[in-house]
Amino acid sequence: RRQKRRELDARRSKCRIRIGGHLERWCRLKEQLGFALHSQLAQFLLDSRFSSICLIFVPSPGESEPNLLHTDALQRLVVLSHGHGQECGFVPDVKPPAPGSTSQLVWECVAGHSFSWGVPGA
Repeated sequence: RRQKRRELDARRSKCRIRIGGHLERWCRLKEQLGFALHSQLAQFLLDSRFSSICLIFVPSPGESEPNLLHTDALQRLVVLSHGHGQECGFVPDVKPPAPGSTSQLVWECVAGHSFSWGVPGA
């Protein structure tokens, strides 16, 4: 019986990874993304890393750790940028916010057209 237990433990250890002191962050990300299993999160992250999908992270005010940016916020940025592109051939650049500012980002092109965009609830 003891031998079977060792064999089972040896097989299990081949499927384990060690994430050290990052377990809390891992579990929080798993919950934020709505995964029930750790293996689902791992698969998602691996697929994201090795595909054209890119995760965008932005810090929330007062938080040291980033949160996932919601797709509706990205969709709004795409709509704003597309609308600008219909009127102007210049690509807008983001103007850096003032230090400590939590206001929306301002995008402006060389022709002087500008629009603001920020994360909802930020």
